[in-house]
Amino acid sequence: MPSPSENGVLGAILNFLLPGLGYWYLGYRKVFGIHPVLFLIVIWIVEGVTVFWISPLYALAFFISLFLAYDAYLKAIGKPGWVRAEKN
Repeated sequence: MPSPSENGVLGAILNFLLPGLGYWYLGYRKVFGIHPVLFLIVIWIVEGVTVFWISPLYALAFFISLFLAYDAYLKAIGKPGWVRAEKN
């Protein structure tokens, strides 16, 4: 069975590539009160608008994904992180 840090690395990678799926992989069923897949769609819309309409801020999409990846890693190793997520 993988250790919490191994799960954290995979959860972080998933959350970086597809924000929300890392939380789902780690067993969280709600992120900010919504299903992780719906959270993924919301993040894609936010990042898409940021990149398409506000192109000088294209790095913002990268930092959002990086922030969510680190948060998933923290949750996997037993720390609370910053994003409100529920396992039930």
